[in-house]
Amino acid sequence: MITTTEWYEKLSDGIPDELLLLKDEKGQYYLDRADEKRHINYFARNILTTPWRNQLAFGMIISLAKNKDVATIETSLYQLNSLFKNTFESFGLTSLEDFIPDEHLIKYTNGEFATHSIRYRSDCLSQYFATLHSQEHFIRSKFDETTRLNFEKHLLPEPSFRLKDLRINKKGREESERTRKAETDAVVHMFSEIRGEAHLRFNQVIRLKQAFDDAVSKVQEEGVPLPLDFNYEESDVVGECWYFRLWDKESFDMTHPEALTPTNSRQVPFFLEFIKAEKIDTSDTVEPEGLWFLELAKLGVLKQLQKNTSQKRLDRAMSFFKDWGYIEEDAKGSVHPFFSQHAGVLTQNSYISINQDIVQGVLIDVEPIYVAVHFGLLTLEMCTTSGVRINELLQINYTSDCMVKIKNEGPPPTIRYTLRLVPKGRDELENFYVTEDIMKIVSLIIKMLKEHYNGNIPKVEYGSSRKHLFKNKPYIFQYKNRALNKSAVGAILKFLCHGIAFETQEGKKVYLKTHLLRHAFATQAVQGEGLPVDIVAILLHQKDYTVTKYYSRPTATQVSESLEGLHTAFAGDIDIAEVVLRTPIELEEQLKEYKENVGTVNKTLGGLCTLDKICPKKMACLGCAAKVPQPENKKELEREWKFYDQREKYYRKHGITFEANKCKVAKRNIKKELKEIESIEKYREDENFAPTLHFS
Repeated sequence: MITTTEWYEKLSDGIPDELLLLKDEKGQYYLDRADEKRHINYFARNILTTPWRNQLAFGMIISLAKNKDVATIETSLYQLNSLFKNTFESFGLTSLEDFIPDEHLIKYTNGEFATHSIRYRSDCLSQYFATLHSQEHFIRSKFDETTRLNFEKHLLPEPSFRLKDLRINKKGREESERTRKAETDAVVHMFSEIRGEAHLRFNQVIRLKQAFDDAVSKVQEEGVPLPLDFNYEESDVVGECWYFRLWDKESFDMTHPEALTPTNSRQVPFFLEFIKAEKIDTSDTVEPEGLWFLELAKLGVLKQLQKNTSQKRLDRAMSFFKDWGYIEEDAKGSVHPFFSQHAGVLTQNSYISINQDIVQGVLIDVEPIYVAVHFGLLTLEMCTTSGVRINELLQINYTSDCMVKIKNEGPPPTIRYTLRLVPKGRDELENFYVTEDIMKIVSLIIKMLKEHYNGNIPKVEYGSSRKHLFKNKPYIFQYKNRALNKSAVGAILKFLCHGIAFETQEGKKVYLKTHLLRHAFATQAVQGEGLPVDIVAILLHQKDYTVTKYYSRPTATQVSESLEGLHTAFAGDIDIAEVVLRTPIELEEQLKEYKENVGTVNKTLGGLCTLDKICPKKMACLGCAAKVPQPENKKELEREWKFYDQREKYYRKHGITFEANKCKVAKRNIKKELKEIESIEKYREDENFAPTLHFS
């Protein structure tokens, strides 16, 4: 019976049956398609008692009828509820009859009372008009005239103007673009540093997990009582000795009678307490830091902040989030930037989080962090070396259709790797060429998943909004029989890169997002490396070159530093004719000229090429964004730098400035690649460090 369904029980007290019981042509209830947590529960908690509940319920049902994805419907509910709530509170309205769209929407548009940004107001207003249009179309197409009149009372109040009359969309887009470009400016020059630091952090967690496993084995196999103290020295990169204490719940409860046990806490057989860090070199006066995520764990923010969390802890967490730029300064309520929404991935056990304040050290649930850094490192590498979209990233799967090894018989013999994925707006697999380092990370994730599943990696439902386009597969981004979604990847990326400081020129903190890295990749490729826009569009798998132009517009820093650099770059690095977008016919001609797919199966100077199309720089590989430098080829670059240094001196001596500037550009590109290689060498050496545990 319909009255026994969970969504009916939750919504029937506020929503009439004529809405709740709407069915499709097959006699199935539209609300059967709703996501219980993200649609039904949110609606019941936040909208069911409001004057606008019927209008938003109708909008949700129509979105379900149109098979919109979960996130789109969730966003619609949130934005419309936010618009109404802000308006009603500001004007003291109590019923929908008091809401006058021609007055209140105009004032909302002009920002006369709303605390929302222009961009957010633009999004909310767009949502309002889109929902109203869908409601009107649904009524016209589904109902006869009598029924239509009955359902009109559930429409959003209709204003006399159209969205385009407000002109806020243009303002919202302009503000959004300014914000995005300012954020891009903060990260665009730091790709190698970000990757290097992420690899070092990954190595630290791998060693932490091994030490944790060794300590657990000592307890289980030798019967050593708990708690058990141990320490180990980290690598020279860190230069610290870290001290830990191993607990289980029983020993912790005995030592800490005041410990609380949440009702929703999953079992935790063993967990760690980080006690302290000490400098190995006693003459070093810099304060030891320990693991980068200790502050996050101590604050208890590596999970969702529950409603029963004390106000003191909530205020402390909110202040921390604002200081680091994870939320806006005027944000209210609880937010969860590090909550993965995925069991076993990053999220700390509730028992550990709620008892953080009763210990001097920091309690750590090791396994979820160990799992998270694997996914985080692959995400960061893919985004910074290819600008991949998150929907493409989540498609990576453990099948021969996705992972392809390309052998080139040489000389010399080489092996290249490609991931076959479906880009946005396409329906066919395309090549995403990757380095051996990326495939190594993929292999580590496969190994971790096989250990987790005791054998084969299962097929699971695709984890993002395009799940209706993809079959169940053994996706790499999965854990506990469920694929990760965008929210999980976003939380993991913020976690892995937390503490790496990024700021706009105005001093606003910036945190890493996959789409921001995509913008930064495009900007650096065009503005920093001189790649033509149409070639960068190929790298990004974008059809529309105008979108690539928007992504790759210069940042404020690049503009301010461009005067001397621009002349040099144009003299030595860019064919001015190539800056102009070329026609498909011209591209076809150049494709014939370079028909051997330069790069992917041929070694390039100093590294590996990830582009399988025409060579955009006529095989002048130095500084090309499509190339990933490799430490194995370091000597090649060093020899090239000496060559260009000698040539530059010769040309300047003889007054041949044009050629001297070309050499200067080449030297600059080589220096940049050598710097990135130094970072790679540093974390590769760190990978091989094996600490010795000392038990006490």
